[in-house]
Amino acid sequence: MRWFNKMDYKHYALGWVAVLFSLAGAAFADTDEGWQIRKDEQGITVYAREVADSPIDEIRASASIQAPYPVVLALLLDHTARPQWNALCQEARVLQSGTPDEQRVYFYYKMPWPVTDRDLVMALSVNDADGVAIMKGTAIADDTAPAGKAVRVLKAREEWRIERLDENSTRVTMTALMDPAGPIPAWLINAMSVSQPYEAMEQLRLLASQRAVAATAQIKK
Repeated sequence: MRWFNKMDYKHYALGWVAVLFSLAGAAFADTDEGWQIRKDEQGITVYAREVADSPIDEIRASASIQAPYPVVLALLLDHTARPQWNALCQEARVLQSGTPDEQRVYFYYKMPWPVTDRDLVMALSVNDADGVAIMKGTAIADDTAPAGKAVRVLKAREEWRIERLDENSTRVTMTALMDPAGPIPAWLINAMSVSQPYEAMEQLRLLASQRAVAATAQIKK
C-alpha cells in the first residue's frame, strides 16, 4: 500500500476535514480569492484552495437548506447531534459549557481500516446577530478527555456561517483547515476528498428539513 507524500498530504486534507466536518495553526484568509470548485450538485458546492506556508488545502462547503434559520442554527449548536449527520463521528459530548455561547466539546471519529481512529476537543463559540450566526471552533488540549487508542488531533480550526435567506430557507457555509496528525493511505485521500464534505452537508440538510417539519407539526397541535 502506498502512503502519501507531501502532495498527497494536501489532497488528503480535503477528505480529512470532511471526515471531521469540523476542523491548523494557520488562520483563515480574509479574501474570497483562490477557491476552486471540486463538486457542485443538488445545491451543494464543495471548494478547495491552497494556503500559503501550509501543506494542507483549506476547504469550504456551502448549501441552501429548506428550513427556517432558528431550526438550522439550533441543529448546529446541538453538538451531540453531529453523529446524526456526520457518518464517521461516533461520539460527541459536551465537556464544559461556560455560557450558552461557549462550549468545550469532545468528538470521536471512527476511521476506516487501516487508519487509526481520531479524536479531538474543540472550543466552540457562536455569535448570533440579525439573522447571521458565526460559529467558530478550535482544537485544544484538554486533560478532562484523556486520549485513548485514538490519535488526538491538536491543530484544527473551523468556521460555520449560518445565514437567513427568507422565512423558510437558510444558507450554511463551512470553512475548515486542519492537521490530521499522522499519515493516511492514498486511497482514502482520493475516496474522501470530495464525497465526505458533500455527503455530510447533504445529511445536515436532510436532518434540518426533518426537524423543521416536526416543529411545524408540533405548532399545529
